Amino acid sequence: MSKFDRENPKIRHIFGLRYIDFILSRIISYFTKCEVRIGGVGFVRLEDVTIRIAWLSIHIDVISLKRDSAHPTRFGILVLEDVRIEAEKNEVTSSGTSSGTSSRKIWLQRFTRFAQYCGLVINRVHIVVMNTIPECLLHVTIDELSLETFRSREGWQFETSCSLIQGKLLRRNSRSERSLLAEVSMPFQLSLDIDKDYVDNVALRISTPSFAFTDDFLGIVESCLSREKEKAPSEDVVVKEDSFLSKLLSLNIDIRSISLKYTVTSGTESRYITTNIKQIQATRTSFQILELIIADQLLRSEIRLNWIQYEQLDTDQERIRRSAIDGISAKVSMHDLHWWKGSVEKQKGILETFRFRRSGGSEASFKTEKPPEKKSIAIEISDLTTEILDFDYQRSQMKLGFLSFEKSSEPLPGDMEHQESYELSLELLFFGSIFPDSPDLPQFEMHRWGESVFIGALIIEWKVTDSLTGSLIDVTCGCDDFKFEWSDRLARQIEGILIFGGSGADPNITKNEPEKILAIQVSMNRVAVLVDVSSKTSNKAYAALTASKLEFLTEDVRKERILKIEMIRGATGIRNTKEYLYLADIFESERIKPKEEEEEKPTTSPTRRWSQLEREKNYREERAQRERGSEYKQFISMDSLEILVDREAPVIDKISIFTPNEVYLAWSPQLHLIAFHAWKSVRKTFQHLPKPSTRKVPRKKHLILTATDFVEVQIELARNHRMFWQGEKFNFERFDSQMRMSTEMLYILMNEQRIISVLNPCILVQTHDEMMSQSRAAFATLQAETNRIWNWTADKFLFRLPFDFNFAEIFTEFSNIIKWIKVVHEVKKSEFTEQSPLPSDVRIEFQEVCLELEDDEFENRLKLAAQLKEDEVYEREKRDEAMDEQLANLKKMGTFLSKETLEKIRRRLFEKNSDIYIHRWNVTEISDAPLFLSKWKGWSMRAFADLSLHGTEKCIQMMKSFDPLSPIPEQKYSTLWARAVEFDVDEWTVTFKDYPMKYLDIKDLHFFGTLVAAESIADDGRCLRECTIPLPDPFPTHTVQRNMSPLKFYYDLQCEKSDALRESSFTGELEESFKTPISDEFL
Repeated sequence: MSKFDRENPKIRHIFGLRYIDFILSRIISYFTKCEVRIGGVGFVRLEDVTIRIAWLSIHIDVISLKRDSAHPTRFGILVLEDVRIEAEKNEVTSSGTSSGTSSRKIWLQRFTRFAQYCGLVINRVHIVVMNTIPECLLHVTIDELSLETFRSREGWQFETSCSLIQGKLLRRNSRSERSLLAEVSMPFQLSLDIDKDYVDNVALRISTPSFAFTDDFLGIVESCLSREKEKAPSEDVVVKEDSFLSKLLSLNIDIRSISLKYTVTSGTESRYITTNIKQIQATRTSFQILELIIADQLLRSEIRLNWIQYEQLDTDQERIRRSAIDGISAKVSMHDLHWWKGSVEKQKGILETFRFRRSGGSEASFKTEKPPEKKSIAIEISDLTTEILDFDYQRSQMKLGFLSFEKSSEPLPGDMEHQESYELSLELLFFGSIFPDSPDLPQFEMHRWGESVFIGALIIEWKVTDSLTGSLIDVTCGCDDFKFEWSDRLARQIEGILIFGGSGADPNITKNEPEKILAIQVSMNRVAVLVDVSSKTSNKAYAALTASKLEFLTEDVRKERILKIEMIRGATGIRNTKEYLYLADIFESERIKPKEEEEEKPTTSPTRRWSQLEREKNYREERAQRERGSEYKQFISMDSLEILVDREAPVIDKISIFTPNEVYLAWSPQLHLIAFHAWKSVRKTFQHLPKPSTRKVPRKKHLILTATDFVEVQIELARNHRMFWQGEKFNFERFDSQMRMSTEMLYILMNEQRIISVLNPCILVQTHDEMMSQSRAAFATLQAETNRIWNWTADKFLFRLPFDFNFAEIFTEFSNIIKWIKVVHEVKKSEFTEQSPLPSDVRIEFQEVCLELEDDEFENRLKLAAQLKEDEVYEREKRDEAMDEQLANLKKMGTFLSKETLEKIRRRLFEKNSDIYIHRWNVTEISDAPLFLSKWKGWSMRAFADLSLHGTEKCIQMMKSFDPLSPIPEQKYSTLWARAVEFDVDEWTVTFKDYPMKYLDIKDLHFFGTLVAAESIADDGRCLRECTIPLPDPFPTHTVQRNMSPLKFYYDLQCEKSDALRESSFTGELEESFKTPISDEFL
């Protein structure tokens, strides 16, 4: 009973409404099949109304009906004041039966009929739901909710508005601050236009909505979804299109000033991330988002988007989706990403649940009512700028001018065949350090140190064709202006990302997937790869490799691959304080060529700089001056390179490398350290990647290298020394344990002086050779019948030493470089025992070997001058006689010649003689005959390694047996080996310059026996000397140790010869030594 009725009992009596609230409650309860209690009844007014439906309780303070003056045809407006709804449901029951569903449809029809004559206004609603969500309480507050319905001939129109709706989800029986799970607050306006079975228009407007939820809320959602997952269908289900969207003709959604907050608690730390959107406009086929901002609590990570646009264009034959994103500005901290990644990984359960719901359930097999149609998706992103703070708190920047992605799929005429096409294109992609002093966009031509990745333009197209037999993936890629810089900073960034995004997937798990064929075609114009080696000092070394064009082609990546590179240039340098590098300078850099001997000027005396030592000194000074003037040191120059990888054989990979042009390669300690530093950095960076599974039968490599033109390899030594290895038509082939290397001509230059010349050299490595096996059988003490063999053959081998040339110094520097490489790579020498690997046999066969010692150039010039003067004396006398004879003939003829005329004629003859002498001096070539020449023909040497000669103990025993009179102390050896040797020479001659006869002439010379080489090393290190390999910053200077002890040979050899002749003034025992009979033995 209401307060009004209690205070006015006469009115109640007059109207006879004393029990009307009880009677009305019973009537309504009878028709609604639920408990209804009315506390008071007034004129078009109900008070204190309570409705109970099972676990649901609804209390309405006042229900009144008011007249709508704005719409005279409407019966009135139903007003509900202070509505309270309470629900408590301990167990989630199953959905109602079919009868309950039909009853709800009947009540819905009745409501719609009644709604056309009456509006609805709810001033305030409080909704409290407990245990519907386990252990949670849901509280919802709605202010000023109104519903208006209009009906016309065309259909219905619904208008709904709410000034504010607020909802909170709380955890029950929780005293902590984390009791609040989710909160939402927003006003809205909704308009619906319904025409029979279609929805003509849906308009939704929301202003300043606010959403906030925590990670505990996701756990609640997971528990709810897991229950639905357990109820997934077990039978085949037919998936149909959404009926509401198919009947919806027009949709307009306008949401402004959206705020979203997500809070995560990890341990004792709690952080949140916020999302703010200025406006969202959506229609049935499109939506647009303006000014999206996502920010972390610490403000180190933030993403800003100017606008996002999505559009859907559907036809009967094709479904088209287009999306565009413009103006992306982001700040990303890797520490924040790592923290949020950890929080996301804790929500794996809900992610798997969503994945299950998206796929429709793993236990049910779904069928589609109609075959797949043609689909198309397009995404465009423009003006992207991202600032990245890595794990070392160093800032980097990424810029993207434009990116486009398109995907289209369509069914093919064949059975169960489907094709998907993809296209990815971008323009101006840059990632690297931040350059505050340079507002200009990055350029390919000018490289600023710290630009890790630069792509001018890139387009990738690939098609995937699926069939019952397998899949065909056809990839086509085109790129212009690609630049990549590898540095320690980039290595640390990649390593941090790999650790950050590492997964525990097992790479050895194999899946039974259909066969896939991958075809790739790549074309790149202007490619540059740089390696930057940083240092604590101001100097930094770098290496740059450029190419004008790169092509990669394969029809099936499992069978054959072709790589073509054009105009390859590479150089190293020290950048000091420069922060940029012009790649054109690298591409146009010139190699260091061997300097030709200067043509002496006519005024230069031939006696000047005649000493070779002085020439070498001047050469080193000139070279040092040239290197100081040159900023770049070129290490590779190649106009064309082709690489073919053939994998059609079951277990063999055939790799063919071919170049038809000149090849120039240069090695230096600086380049070696840069490459070694980069290799170690790459290996350390990618060590966190899962290793691929190993094959049970490993594939073998068959390598073929062919260069049809001139090949030059330069080796830079310490202290301004340099070696050149030059060859023509170089061929190299290696398969398994066999190898073959050959060239038509080989030159070895030291300090630009040609020292060694080899005609048709060939190096052959074999596992077995019949001739060597026969020669090995001749040694009764050898145990093994066969061994691996190195064959060295050549038509002619010439070793030439210029006069006063310091060969030992250059060879020492070359040996130091080899030892320096071992120090850099930390190669430790193992002990020489019987269990050590057995070295290969060696066979060297040269048809002709020459050793030349050149004479002094001053002596050659002096001899040439003497010979020319001597010949010129005779020639002058002949010319004088001819002139006297002509003058005598003139006198006989009566011609008068005065004394002045005769003196003039003789003076002209004298001048002519001088001109002739000078001309003959200029055109006469200096004799290049060597001072000393030793020539061997049919030179052959064979060295056999065997277990009977292997090991330190056996070598020392042989040394003692060969020289029993000389005691050998207990000492260590830096070099120790023993071989069974055999040496043959068809002819050996020795000649001297200006000596008419051969000084030595031996034929059919044969040596055979055992040879031991030993180089001792003192325990206290007295015999060691230290040599340094100086390098520029930032590389350290390494020190190598050289042993000063001599290399001693202990031998037990036999010698045979058929004929020997030596011209000498010596007599006695030395003379008789060349007349010994055959089969003499020397100890």
